[in-house]
This record gives sequence, C-alpha cells and structure tokens, in this order.
Amino acid sequence: MKTTERMPENNATSKENTSNISNIASDSANKAELKTKKKKQRKKLPKPVKIGMICAIIGVIVFGIVYVLIQVRAQHSKAYVESVSDLNMGAYDDTAKTFDGTITDEDAQTIPVDSTKTVSKVYVQAGDEVKKGTPLLSYDENEANLQLQSDQESLADLKAKLEMEQKLLDYYNGLTPIADPLTKEQQKKQDELDKKADEQYEKDLEKNYPELQITDVPDNTIYTNTLDTLSIHLQAGKSYKVNVKAAQSENSVEDSSASNWYTDEKSIATVEDGTITAVKGHQIPVTISAEGMSDPVYVNVVSDVPKLCAVKLNKYRLDMPCSGSEKIIPTAYAGSDTPVSQNNGSGNEAAPSGLGKAITGGVTYAFSSSDDTIASVSSDGTVTGIAEGEAVITVTASFSGKMASSSAIVEVQNNVVYPDVQSVTLSENVLNLDLTDDRKMSKHIGAKVAPENAKIDKIEWKSSDDKIATVEDGYITGLKEGIATITLTVNDKQATCLVTVSGESKGEILTVSEKEAKIKDINSEIKSINQDIKSTEAAINSDKQAINDLTVTSLVDGVVKTVSDPATPPNDGSPFLSIGSENGVSVSFYIDEYSYPDIHTGDKFTVTNYMNGQSADAVVTYISDYPAEDYQGYGGGVQMSYYKATAYLDNGDGFNVDDSVSVMQASEDTGTTPIVLQKVYVRKDSKGSYVMIDDGKGRLKRQAVTTKKTSDSESVEITSGLTEDDLVAFPYGERAKAGTLTTTEYQTNLLGL
Repeated sequence: MKTTERMPENNATSKENTSNISNIASDSANKAELKTKKKKQRKKLPKPVKIGMICAIIGVIVFGIVYVLIQVRAQHSKAYVESVSDLNMGAYDDTAKTFDGTITDEDAQTIPVDSTKTVSKVYVQAGDEVKKGTPLLSYDENEANLQLQSDQESLADLKAKLEMEQKLLDYYNGLTPIADPLTKEQQKKQDELDKKADEQYEKDLEKNYPELQITDVPDNTIYTNTLDTLSIHLQAGKSYKVNVKAAQSENSVEDSSASNWYTDEKSIATVEDGTITAVKGHQIPVTISAEGMSDPVYVNVVSDVPKLCAVKLNKYRLDMPCSGSEKIIPTAYAGSDTPVSQNNGSGNEAAPSGLGKAITGGVTYAFSSSDDTIASVSSDGTVTGIAEGEAVITVTASFSGKMASSSAIVEVQNNVVYPDVQSVTLSENVLNLDLTDDRKMSKHIGAKVAPENAKIDKIEWKSSDDKIATVEDGYITGLKEGIATITLTVNDKQATCLVTVSGESKGEILTVSEKEAKIKDINSEIKSINQDIKSTEAAINSDKQAINDLTVTSLVDGVVKTVSDPATPPNDGSPFLSIGSENGVSVSFYIDEYSYPDIHTGDKFTVTNYMNGQSADAVVTYISDYPAEDYQGYGGGVQMSYYKATAYLDNGDGFNVDDSVSVMQASEDTGTTPIVLQKVYVRKDSKGSYVMIDDGKGRLKRQAVTTKKTSDSESVEITSGLTEDDLVAFPYGERAKAGTLTTTEYQTNLLGL
C-alpha cells in the first residue's frame, strides 16, 4: 500500500526532473551555439585586412632575402688579396743546395767549348805548368760590352723617367686649389658669349682666309655678286633700273635681289628698289650703293644722252688651255644714228669711222658663245675654255633703244696650265698666347696663296719647338712659356708666325682628395722605378762581372794537358782546354736543372765523405753545357734533366777514388729573402709572366714579373717585378680582372662561416 501511494509523487518528481534536465540541456546548447557564433565572428576578418597581412609577411621575407643577397654580393664582388710576405715560401727555405758525388781521378780543371762566346786569345800551351790564377784564355768582349751598354742606356732612361716623375711630384705638391668655379647659370652665360665670339672669329677667318687645299681637279666654279653696271648717264627726270647679278656656278648667271638701296646725294638722283631717277643736271658722279654690294654706281645727270654707234673690245682673239679663262672688256662708242659692227671676229682690230666719245654709263652688254661645249662666257665677259676647238664670242651692247655688236675668236687647246704659287700669306704674323686663360691658350690662324688659282702640291705646318707650341692645320696651341716660330710651307713658298707663350698654366683643378690621389700614384710610380733601377744596376754589375769572367784563370796548380785551336774548336763534346793536377783530387756530381742556372765555375762547395766523415773545401772547375744522357733523376715528382759537374779539392787527404760523398754549396748571406710563390699565383700569356696585384688604390692591376724555376715543381721564384709589400690575388678567380675592387678580409659563405 505504501508503495502504491507514493507512485504519483515519484512520477511528478520524475517529470519535474526531466523538465529541468531538458531546460539545462537547452540552455547549454544555446550557450554552446552562442559561443560558436562568437568564435566564428572573431575568426572572420575583413578581406582587405587579410590581404594586407599577407603582403606584409611577404614583404618581410623578400626584404630579408634581398638584404642577405646584397650583403653577399658586396662581400663577394671584391677580389681577395694577400700579402706577398705571408705567401712567400722562400723565407722558410734555408736548405743549401746539396748533391751526391763520387771521388774521381778526372782532370782537375776542364774548360768546355762555349758556343755563345768567341775565344780571342789563348795564353798557354800543352805541357805548361800553371799555378792558381794563371790566365789561360780570354773571350771576345764585343757582345758583353754591347749588353753592358744596353743595360747602362736602360739605367739612364730609368733615371730620366725618375727625374720627370719627381718634377711631376713637385708640381702637384706645389699645386694650390683655385677659387670656386662659376655657378651653373654664370658658366652657361659665359659659355654662350665665348661660343658666339669664337663662331664670329671663325666666320671672318673663313671669309678672308679660305682653307687651303691640295689641287686635285680643276675648279671652274665662278662666284660673283655684283651690280650689272658701274656708271650711267641720265637726263633729268629719266630713270634706269640697276640689277644685281649672282653667278653660282659656271654658265649659271641669275638675277638676284638686294635691299636697303640708298644714295647720299638725293638732290641729284634718287633710288628705290634699284631704280635710279635723275633729279637735276650735275657734272659730278653720285654714288649709289646697295647693301652687300661692294661696287657703287656713278650717276652723271646730263642734258643730252649720246647715241650708240659701235662696240669696241679689248681683245679680238683669245688662245687658252682647257679650264683656262680670260676676260673680254667691251666699250660702247657714240656716233651716227646707225649702229655698226666693229669687228667680224677675224682678229683684226678696226675702229670704224665716225666714232665719237666712249659711252661710260647706261650701257647693257650681253655675251654669247657660238659653241658652249668649246668655250663658255659669263655675264661679265669672262671666257672659260671647255674643250679643244674654236668658238666665236659675240658681245652685244644696248643703249637708249639702240644695239651694236662685236665678236672675238677663241682658240682652246687641250692642256691644263696652273700658275705657280708666288707667295703665301698668314692672317697673323705675330701671336701671343696666355697659359693662364683657357681661351687664350690656343688660336686658329688662316692662310692664303697668290695667285688664288695656283696649283698646290704641298701644305705643311710646322713648329720650331713642339714643347712650347704645337700646330695642326692652322690651330696653334701653347704648352709652356717660351717663343716658337710657326712655319707654313706651300709648295716651295713659306710664311711664318712668331708665337710667344707667356704665363704659367694653372694646371688641373683638383680637390684635396684628388690631389692626394695624384701624389699617391706618383709616389707608387717612383717606388716602382726605383725598384727597376736597382734591378738594372744589379744587371750592370752582372755585366761587368761577365766581362771580368771573359778572362779564364787556372783554379788549380797543375799541368796543361790539352789546348784546342780557337779557329777550330772541338764539336764532339771534348773540352777546349784541360789541366791535370798531381796533388789534389776531384769530385764528379750532377746538378739538377733548377739549380743549374745558379751554379758557376769557381763556386765553393763543401765535400763530405760518406765513408769516414772527412770534409774538405772544393771549387767547381767544370759544368757541362748539355744535360747528361746517361744520368736520370727525379725531383718533386717530375722527371728532370741533370748536368755533369766537376769540383777540385785542394786537400785530398781522407778521400779515395770511387768514394761516395755529399757536395753542399757554401751558404752566402745575401741580406735579402728570395720571393717564392706557388705556381698558381703566376700566369703566363704572349706578353710574358704576370701576377694580379693591388694597385695601391684598392683595385686590381696586371703586374709583369720575371721568374725562374725552383727545386719544387709546384713553386716558382720571382726575380723581379714584385716585393713583399705587394698584395696578390688568386689569378684564376672570376673576379681576378683589372679594375676589380680588392679586399683583405677573407670572404665567408652565406652563413658567415
């Protein structure tokens, strides 16, 4: 019963709990949904913001990459250079040259045949007993003297070059920077003024002194610009038209125009556009000129005008070569009312009867040729020969409505004749140049010859002193203070101009840094020249020693065994002269090809017996000129050639024939360390061996060097062209080019390792 009674309560509670659980679940779901929406809202950014963030990230990445690349490029665009003193292997090579040898009973001293020298005299004969120092033979000194003379001349040239560089250094040391230059605007105005002045000068020069040219082909071009008449006669109130004639080329005459006609006697005659009108009678001429015309027109105002009767010529027959020219001058005469022909071209001058006075003004003349292919005639009466043959020139005069004519015969021959140059004239006979003014440091002068149509075969400009002033095609340039004579030679005629150059050149305009750079370059050049001088002086000393060595003396006490004839020296490898010794012994050994150039007869060696340790001094008495064919050796991994040599021991105690010994060169302290570099630092081309070094300005340059072999096949000794103070680059890198910037900082990789 209890159970039955409580069932409803439990059901109600269960429903309530179920309802609460549903509400709680609903609230949780709502909260979760709201949280999800807010989260989505937070993640959802505007699209422009997203794009901006992406671009910013990409920009940072690109900037980082570019920065790294710039640093790498800056670091790796320079050539790495190292000090020669750090690379020099010669500083650590103190080992004296040592060779293996054998005690022999060979000749104590032998003198081989030297194909490079000529024996001039032999002082001994076979069988003669000799002591140390006895002269044996002497070689011809001519070649050695020539070499000495050549090296001495080179030394003189180097000293002269050094003196010049020292003067240049003094010049730059004393150079004072000039005042600030003009502003751009001021400089522009000054340049314009200078340009206009120069252009006007050149125009005037070209007009009055046209350029001289070598005569090549005949130039028959005619250039005139003149009025068609020089004087006229007019009655008061009458007018006359004056024309301007311009001939641009042969057989081409055209009317031209002029402006600004004027007259200074308007009470007698007026002029307008070339038309002259007489005002009142007057017996004196009136000058009427046009702009550009050099010829005036003389006007006579008269009461009556004469009547034209005839034309008289100054010549009626002309004989000329092809391209030659002559002028016919006609004169009109007054007379009867009927004009007459004065001459029929026969060449006989005949003045017709009834002629009055010559008409001096107002006459118009016309010229014509019967055959322009043989002879042409211009408007002013100039006749020019064209081709071989005969032509008739007709002259027709017109005056006051009347006409009269006359003619002349022209005979043209097929040959060209040019007159000779009679004189040469310069536009300036005295010229002053000023080195302190750029515009006055040079000057262009003109020249002309007389006659103008003379044939020119030669044009030569020359200065008496090119160090003071130079000249080229009339352009004279001053170089330093002094006086020079400029001479122009045309064919065999000359003209001179005395040039005085004054003032001191202001030199270059340099900043302080530019001046320091110049001085540094010159000091570097002086240092290089001094090195060359030392090298040349050493060569001269060597030349002198070579001359001394031309006299060969005995190195041992002994007996002369063989002596050859200088005229027929042996060619089978036998020595030219040999000496045997009864007291001492000899050691035979072989010199490798690297040591061979440095060892000579007379050098001192120490010989040590491997058998008993006995040591003795020895002097080299013989070195073969040719590699030994029966001896092979290896050095530095490379097969080498060896040269047989013999050294003489004064004291043979403790040494027996066939004993094995060491032969070590006596060391000499030269006071200098040889420069020995790995071969990879030295390159070679058609110009010779060279290295790439810093030029002292932070850039690479090619430096020529001379070398010689060493006992190490991987190294080479630098005998000249390089010092331990120089900075050397690896010459096979892609940056090892002349002009590349240099650095002494070792180049790291991208990570800085």
